Amino acid sequence: MEGVTVADWQAYINITGPFTGSSGGSASSMFYYDEPAGGWVAYPASGGNNTAPIQKGVGYSTYLYNGTNPITIEVAGNPYQGDHSFILDPGTGGGASDGWNLLGNPYASPILWNTAGWNRSGIGNTASVRDNPSGQFVYWDAVSGVGSLPGGRIAPGQAFWVQTLNSSPSLTIHESAKADAQTALYRDGNQPSANFFTAVLSNASFEDPAYIILSPDGTDDYDKLVDAVKRPNTLFNLSTLAADETPLAINKTSDSFCTKEVRLNIQNVTAGTYTLSFQDLDQLKGIQSMIFRDNYTNASFDIKATNSYQFQVTTDAATFGSNRFAITLTRENIDTTPQLSASDLCGGSNLTVSLDTHKAAYNTTSSIAPAK
Repeated sequence: MEGVTVADWQAYINITGPFTGSSGGSASSMFYYDEPAGGWVAYPASGGNNTAPIQKGVGYSTYLYNGTNPITIEVAGNPYQGDHSFILDPGTGGGASDGWNLLGNPYASPILWNTAGWNRSGIGNTASVRDNPSGQFVYWDAVSGVGSLPGGRIAPGQAFWVQTLNSSPSLTIHESAKADAQTALYRDGNQPSANFFTAVLSNASFEDPAYIILSPDGTDDYDKLVDAVKRPNTLFNLSTLAADETPLAINKTSDSFCTKEVRLNIQNVTAGTYTLSFQDLDQLKGIQSMIFRDNYTNASFDIKATNSYQFQVTTDAATFGSNRFAITLTRENIDTTPQLSASDLCGGSNLTVSLDTHKAAYNTTSSIAPAK
């Protein structure tokens, strides 16, 4: 909404800090994120006042003093319409901790993080949102349509994280990114069907997924464009490790292999009983076997036959972390010595034989000229 200020929000929530009009107390409770300035920055600034505007397209983190009870904030004004170009801090080409921006949905309607409705340059494919009641981050890959943020829907006023890749990133949202809150969600028609599966870590009260996508544009090392780095939950965390040890929530890895090992990484767990389950197996194509291995107990099985595994975590560091669990993916075998015949081939014509070996790790095409 145009013209909304911190004071308008204070009619519903306490916002404190060293500024005129604080709800009480000098400790700051509202922040925005500015990576070049060192991260979280208090808002309003020290010495300012509560007439400071709620900036269009900026994401804020505000402490709520009501525990987990929901709050509704009502403001009046003209809703923002039309295209909006976000102000972004650039990336420096660094690793997983570089280039983070906390943005805000500028519209009074939900928006969809997808390939339509946005112009992106120098921006990673994934947006992430922190779900405050659970303390969990949820993710959505705009290109593959895979993730835990339902349908890639970002609520009105919701803050979301993106990662910039270079020194001149740009991100513009268009009206076509808006979504009716009541309409069903459908995959973008330009999105190919992703070749993926999901690993889920759970206990009696919480679960955390990690996504593994096999893709021609995937890489085994961490790639800020196509992968989603794991952001820490309040409770336990499941990720997979890239070849360079980066923990990933969405791991878009190369699909060119005969065998590939995927390492699971379990962090911030307390002692107790947990379950690893494997979902979306019907979305995974061209894989003959998925051998799960527990290096602590030496148990192993094919996930295609048994898709869940219960285990214990203790104070022994070997019962969690990145060295206990791994999955070995093996491609389906193909006949490398096919028998061909062409009884109707006329003299002087060429027969082209193409072996589509997507299930393996190579392709070959041969041309055969028959004897005249």
